[in-house]
Amino acid sequence: MYFFNRMRAFERSWGRSVSRLLTGRSWRPPEPEPAEAARRLAWAEGALAGKGPGDGLRFALVGPLPPAATGIAHFGATYFQAPGWAPDVYAPGSLDSLAAQAERWPSARVLPLEALGAPGTLDADVACVLQMGNSAHHVETLAAFTRVRGAGGRRIVYLHDAQLVRLWTARFGSDPFRIRRFYREHYPDRTFGLMDLYMPQDAESATPRGIRPLVALTAPDLLVVNNAFCADLVRRDLDGWGGAPPIRQLFHPIPARPNGVQQPPRRRRVGHFGAIGNGKRIEVLLEAMGQVTAQEPATLVLAGYEVGRFAHRHGLDRLPWIEIHDSPPDDRLTALMESVDVGVQMRSQTQGESSGVVAQLLSLGRPVIVSRTGGFAELGDAVTMVDPEAGPREVAEALEAALRDPHDAKAGDVLRSHGLEAFHRAFEALLDAPGSGR
Repeated sequence: MYFFNRMRAFERSWGRSVSRLLTGRSWRPPEPEPAEAARRLAWAEGALAGKGPGDGLRFALVGPLPPAATGIAHFGATYFQAPGWAPDVYAPGSLDSLAAQAERWPSARVLPLEALGAPGTLDADVACVLQMGNSAHHVETLAAFTRVRGAGGRRIVYLHDAQLVRLWTARFGSDPFRIRRFYREHYPDRTFGLMDLYMPQDAESATPRGIRPLVALTAPDLLVVNNAFCADLVRRDLDGWGGAPPIRQLFHPIPARPNGVQQPPRRRRVGHFGAIGNGKRIEVLLEAMGQVTAQEPATLVLAGYEVGRFAHRHGLDRLPWIEIHDSPPDDRLTALMESVDVGVQMRSQTQGESSGVVAQLLSLGRPVIVSRTGGFAELGDAVTMVDPEAGPREVAEALEAALRDPHDAKAGDVLRSHGLEAFHRAFEALLDAPGSGR
């Protein structure tokens, strides 16, 4: 009994720790008032009545849209716009934000998430595609997708991460008992503790990643990932479990370089973009920049979701050579990327995710330093790679080399093979072809 009570006390403590971990970092959708829910459905009915389905490729896309603070929202709003495509896009968010997205996406019908599955919305779609990632942003969209089985053609889950513990933690309100029970139901063949789910996992780890319950709930005909590393992690999580769907690999698009990209200013600028969290090796970058600035004036640009809070907590906003941009909108973030000489996007390890930031920096002709791990390693000569455990001196040397010679012609092959048109062709082929075996 003593041991049991100690364990219960520990798990309560762990639950509070998980809650603190997620507080302020995960978006939690508010429950709409009945009047607001009715207004949203009326808005959807008006949108459906006012704009019939397009004549192009019809499919349903389910997932967050900007201004949701996740790169997957930008992915959906940017890369699923193509000539001849006429998707119905279902997203959470305010009606004002959905209306703004509808103006930017004239070939699509942008609809509130509540409209998914309404009469006449899925009948002609060749597929219903759910974008899925490792955050609370996807709790609502997952629930909506699970409610519309048997409609909308093929069911496709586009998986941007091979780790979903933050999704399930948000789904169960950070309750450690429910989280543990949920994982044990889906992984009876694995040995693990609650804490293991939240610890960093390498490619060989047998700790559950949360893919099995996603497949069980969504019943997809196909799983889609962006790189071979992610596909391998997903296969490992599904091994020993019946009913796994085929896995198809696409890639994160790298858009064509826009004309007239601004040249960086004379003072050297190094950029790190996106949220700053565990595993991003920001402490190594800071030490490396200290070595670089000892040789010549340079500025480190930190821009991304809640970067300001991180910088203030760690005193970075008091350093004269650091420039902080907290949660900038997409157009401002792109302008900041244009302003730097080189981008640094390191990871100690990855969970199969691709990087929209790396793709954008490459499309702008900026050299990028990444860690030789996960899907980054598949970019080859398009990027400069350092060891995942590289120290400040090695990173500083890579920075100094990139600042001396920012020539990026070697990125050409990846830019061609990962271009936006190539992505659109690959996605169309995926919709046309039957699912291939794993």
